[in-house]
Amino acid sequence: MNRGAIDRIEAQQSKLAPELWNVQEDLIKALRAIVDQPLASEEELFQQLKTKIQRELSWAERQAVRSQAFELVSDQKLPFDWTDKILSGIRRSMAGTATEELREKLEQLEKDLDLAERNLSDLNKQKQILITQFDERYKSALDLISKTSRLAALCDEGTPQECIDRLVAIPRRKLDGNDVETMIVLAEVLALAESQPEYLIAAMRLAEHLFEMIPESHRIPAILMDVLPKLIEREKKEPSDATGRALSRFEQILNECNERWKTIVDNWMQWNSHNFLVLYWYLSIGEYTDKQSLDRIRDEYFRGEEHVFENLLGHVHFRLWHMNDAADAYDRAIALKGDEARYYFNLGRALERLRDWQAARSAFSIAHRLNPDQVEYLEGLADAYNHIGYQNFAYGEYQDAIDNYRQAITLCREVPTYHANLSGAWEQVKEPSKHDAIAKAIESMDNAHELAPDNKKYLDTLERLYAQKAELDLYGQCEMVKFYTCVTPVAVEYASNLNDLIRGQRESELSPEANEGVAAMRERVRQQFGVDIPGIRWRHNDIDLPDGTYIIMVNEIPLVSGNVSHDAKLCLQPVERLSTLGIKNKDTIDPMNGDEAAWINREHWEKVEAAGLELLGPLDYILRHLESILQKNLTVFLGHQEVTNLLEESLVSDISELAKSPEKVSALTEILQGLVAEKVPITAFDDLCRFFIDNYGHKTAEYIIEEMRMLSKVREKLPGNSEDYTLLPIGEDFEKVLAKAVVETGSLHLLAMEPEICQNALTSVRNVVSGVRRAALVVHEPSLRIHLRKLVELEFPHLPVLSQRELAEELSPDQSHVVNFR
Repeated sequence: MNRGAIDRIEAQQSKLAPELWNVQEDLIKALRAIVDQPLASEEELFQQLKTKIQRELSWAERQAVRSQAFELVSDQKLPFDWTDKILSGIRRSMAGTATEELREKLEQLEKDLDLAERNLSDLNKQKQILITQFDERYKSALDLISKTSRLAALCDEGTPQECIDRLVAIPRRKLDGNDVETMIVLAEVLALAESQPEYLIAAMRLAEHLFEMIPESHRIPAILMDVLPKLIEREKKEPSDATGRALSRFEQILNECNERWKTIVDNWMQWNSHNFLVLYWYLSIGEYTDKQSLDRIRDEYFRGEEHVFENLLGHVHFRLWHMNDAADAYDRAIALKGDEARYYFNLGRALERLRDWQAARSAFSIAHRLNPDQVEYLEGLADAYNHIGYQNFAYGEYQDAIDNYRQAITLCREVPTYHANLSGAWEQVKEPSKHDAIAKAIESMDNAHELAPDNKKYLDTLERLYAQKAELDLYGQCEMVKFYTCVTPVAVEYASNLNDLIRGQRESELSPEANEGVAAMRERVRQQFGVDIPGIRWRHNDIDLPDGTYIIMVNEIPLVSGNVSHDAKLCLQPVERLSTLGIKNKDTIDPMNGDEAAWINREHWEKVEAAGLELLGPLDYILRHLESILQKNLTVFLGHQEVTNLLEESLVSDISELAKSPEKVSALTEILQGLVAEKVPITAFDDLCRFFIDNYGHKTAEYIIEEMRMLSKVREKLPGNSEDYTLLPIGEDFEKVLAKAVVETGSLHLLAMEPEICQNALTSVRNVVSGVRRAALVVHEPSLRIHLRKLVELEFPHLPVLSQRELAEELSPDQSHVVNFR
């Protein structure tokens, strides 16, 4: 009898549900006891087992043994797939006697096996398509070489590597220009290979040879850079000496390129130091960016013209998108030569990118005053006024917005956007006469439409405004039509005693602290998640809100309220830390992440700050609470229009083209909303869109979302995927309960769990999570991840859920905190 077959019987138990196998330990012991006995038939084997275990074998036990019977009684291999045999046997046995539950498990098993086979088949097909496409290109290249080059005979036979060996053996003096061009084209074609390392290594070998022959060619480095990532990926999956040698040689070539480039740029600097590109490449090498090197360049090449150097340095930082450094450099240029209009204009452009529109307006204004004939200075100033109007509009300061839009129009009357923005601001004005405001809105939109007659949006707005005017003409300025329904995306309503924190000297302005805090929060959300948050509307409620109370609303729906005091500040440290300082506090939680926090009364502020602990004032707490609510509702701010805007802004043509297909925009919007609903950033927008393009139409949204989470730029930013979290693994029994509750409806999989089981599951999570700070759940089966998140999100809004495959390489679940089903 064969010992390996007995081992497989044990192993097979884990491949099907326990209810289907349930092979007893005494059967395994009996098999091992008779392993060396000669057995002639299957029935003889069953009789021996019956004698050993002193009972009849169950159907499942007989199936387990029968699946390996041929191998158990001989040394020959099974001539069939045991999985198919067992499934068919189980199906026949269950035809009339098995329970509905077991039938469902079997059907699910068959579906899983079928899905795995289809996925593998799809991957193989895609791989084969790539190989076929490349083979066709390679053959076409060889055909072209055979017709146009005398090197054709060297490429006709053998492997790609043998072909390259013959080519590189030709002495340089015997090659003419056509020969070299042929070799470059061949290297470019070989570099297109995706799944054939022999072609990539051949491309690397030929490109290396060409680089030594013609180092000045820009096409050779492009070939090397195309091949490099493919070889690195190949080396990770299947390390080989050939690939390793190719990569080592590539690194050597890069170093040689860098040294040659330094020499070229050094010579260029001496020859034409005042050229922007010279300084740009000089600094881009990476070894000349320290202050000492910059001072040396300025003193050596710009003596007496230091302002020129600072302006050029600002250009370099601007090109590299280092806007703070660019603004600082332009400031230094202005300090050295304060009458140069161009320097003020350059400063204004940098400040625009930093979204400091007030400062940008000042810079553009000085540039325009110094040189009123320069059109771009005028346009820059007008654009700054327009953006300040945007800010006023976002804060509900419509009269200020009107004033700034008018300034922009006075400077640049031919820009239709300025007139359209002015119309939008007039439409919001309700006092003293809504009728007059609508008339002015129509006049402004008429101007915009006249300047851009093909803009359908302007025409639609005009029709809507005329309808409003007709209604006002019909009914007059009565209460029914005095105020038009206007949904504010985000609003904070606050009590009277908080007015000093939020409002500035004028009631229409925010305080500097509130203004800066809101701007920083919106920028933080945009940078972290890739979603733009609209302006925040602050409403003073002096009627029915108790002191210190505020209400946060999204689309006019109150979501949460809070209360702050001028005499208390928030400390984000655990309560135990404060206890050691002997400080009395009021326990609370951090609204951003659910961590422990505490309110500290005024008399303890100095003591807490002296201990090095940060305190957040009441305004900071409101903004923190607001930011947490916005993060939870990112889907509200990522609709079809926002996704369309992102697509149109993309520099990749295939991605920007998506905006022309409403169906694809809708599908992409649904998928992106699925990501941000779990606070997954969409900052890698182009990568997400490329994945969408590759899978749209033949993969479900559910599949695309889960696979997008695995993209490298997304995976590293998944909530919970860092050392700050304790990773809690979900037990096998819990996953089985979860899998059983997932039902399929069309292309969707939904969680349908009975109330009692649902409560038991939540209790199981609660018992483990309650004792852990910053926890995240980890499931082994990726398809269950989203369903577990849906299960816990209401009670545990700050609890991320990850699948095992999503974890960063250096992370692993804490096996001392397994969440088992109770």
